[in-house]
Amino acid sequence: MTSGQSKHSETSDGEDGGSRNTGSAWQHFLIRKMKSGVAFLFFDSPGTQNFLTHEVLCELQQALNLIQNDNEIAALIVVSGKGNTFVAGADLHQILKFETPDDGARLSQFGNEVFSALAKLSKPTVAAINGPCIGGGLELALCCDRRLATDAPITVLGLPEVSHGLIPGLGGTQRLPRLIGAASAIEVILGGDLYSAQRASELSLVEEVVSPEELLKRAQEIAEKLIQSTGLPRKIDHDQPTPEQLKKLFALWRRSVKLKTKGRYPAKLRVLDAMEEGLKNGFDTGVALETSTFAELAVSDVARNLIFLFFTKELAKQQAFKEARSIGALASQQALAQNSGAQQALAQGAQALVTSNVPELVIIDSEIESEKNKLARVANSLEPDMVLAIITSNTPVKEIVKALTNIENIVGVQFFHPVDQIKVAELIPHEKTGRFARAVSIRHLLKSKKLPIVVRDSPGFLINRMVCAYLQQAERLAVKGIPINWIEKSMTDFGMPFGPFAVLDEIGLQNAASIMTNLHEKLGERFEMTESIYKALKAGMHGRKSGCGTYIWRDDQRVELNPDLQRELNFKMSSDQLRPDESKRLADQMILPMVDEAARCLEEKIVQRAREIDLCLVLAIGFPAFRGGLLKYADSVGIKNLVVEINEIYQQTAPTSRISDYLMKLEREKRGFYSRATD
Repeated sequence: MTSGQSKHSETSDGEDGGSRNTGSAWQHFLIRKMKSGVAFLFFDSPGTQNFLTHEVLCELQQALNLIQNDNEIAALIVVSGKGNTFVAGADLHQILKFETPDDGARLSQFGNEVFSALAKLSKPTVAAINGPCIGGGLELALCCDRRLATDAPITVLGLPEVSHGLIPGLGGTQRLPRLIGAASAIEVILGGDLYSAQRASELSLVEEVVSPEELLKRAQEIAEKLIQSTGLPRKIDHDQPTPEQLKKLFALWRRSVKLKTKGRYPAKLRVLDAMEEGLKNGFDTGVALETSTFAELAVSDVARNLIFLFFTKELAKQQAFKEARSIGALASQQALAQNSGAQQALAQGAQALVTSNVPELVIIDSEIESEKNKLARVANSLEPDMVLAIITSNTPVKEIVKALTNIENIVGVQFFHPVDQIKVAELIPHEKTGRFARAVSIRHLLKSKKLPIVVRDSPGFLINRMVCAYLQQAERLAVKGIPINWIEKSMTDFGMPFGPFAVLDEIGLQNAASIMTNLHEKLGERFEMTESIYKALKAGMHGRKSGCGTYIWRDDQRVELNPDLQRELNFKMSSDQLRPDESKRLADQMILPMVDEAARCLEEKIVQRAREIDLCLVLAIGFPAFRGGLLKYADSVGIKNLVVEINEIYQQTAPTSRISDYLMKLEREKRGFYSRATD
């Protein structure tokens, strides 16, 4: 058993005067029986997490059979044997191995059979939760008569399955609405959020919140009290709306989901079907639909793409936290607290990010003239334990630091618009940036809720190059006479949150023109805007911040496409309906050149892996997650088809452009961005 489990076991012995263990031959569970009649079922799989695999469910079934038939056990407490996690849910890696819906159906059916045995146990049950209680973990806890959770920050509860393209598959769609009511259950499941113990208590997911030190003692007290109760006081069958009210409730949510997702995330609609079915026609009928729906979704492309992005993001976070921890943070803070030079630099106007009220990282925006003038002074004042992060969206960091001192403690960073909403940032170390500067910058980005992606210091970095490839294709189409409202709609049809002209407004037309000019100078003629953007600027179109761009903005919201696009730039609009086939063709004319530019970024090692590009684009510009990312989409099209289509696009809109060597190499080797070579 792990050290965390041993601590729990010792705590549970306390005043009871002794205990006995059962199940020592199992790999995942151990039963500890107390003289009071209470038994602890410790869930402690090998490794750092508890997952609900088929092997785990088999052992749990054995344990429950033993508990049910053991007359010495009068009540059961389900608890983790680990100190920092309860149950992290189903093993998504196992789900990715499913080849047919039957594979998912078998897991869900068997899991429901085992969980039903827990829910129907003839002895009172308590779930004692410390650490993540997620997905199947919460479904496990819902089978218990009582739930209590610790107030530790690591304790979170929720059903995030829909965010992975799935639905709860172990009875969650049926037990949750019966516990907290249909309306609240819909919000919890569709939201896919993870809740603190206190918020979970407010939602009635748990009955009590205690400190980690009190968890097992309080769980034992509750179990002993339940033993003395007459009958099993199961807290289920929350008062539900009338059939007519239920019908209206689910109809309202379906309309809302369809408006938001346009059918691209089917799990959000299908989970409503399973919940409503159970409330209308009974628990078992609802579970049957839940099982078949889970099985079908588990092998869908949408689920596989969303799970891929989840793993990609988790890996990026793990790598970032690992690098952030590589530097002794406390020592750095102590050194900075005595750093008068750094304090003086800050007093002269630099912006600081603060941890524990001690400045560690100074951020200066090199693209604001008044800030740019401070660079030399702040850089010269840097002490060994202080880092300067320079915001740049255009100029390579190596060019900015040429005339600066202490450059080993200087790093570049690029944020994306709108900065308060986009949760990713490019971290741009130059050739002489030290590990300390990288680590401090990464830690501060993580603390500001932004995921840092390290990119090579080069013109345009990563995202700007692909976004500019996208925007210039949109402009070329508009210049050729394609209605701009069609251009916008084709991209929202594709799944983007808004079209390229709205993106242009977010960036700002002057900023976009500056970035494109720089890319043209540094990377050649494949980056070249027509005169349209300069005509737009001359006509007073600057973007969202000014309230007038390619769109008219009011109260920071887009109102309509700017009529001056027709008057001043001779762009067209059309009242005709955009056909689906034409919409797809237009979208590919803007998306596929981005793929070619992404291939160049991989060739130049701007980042090392395709998945970094996919994650960045999903987080930075809202590339549709259900497609898995730009390069996942490229693989679904097929590299051979892709090359043919890009050639046609370039011939029509950019005759001087040629396909990247990297993409041509993929075609020759008959492989994709993610797949190995084929025969």
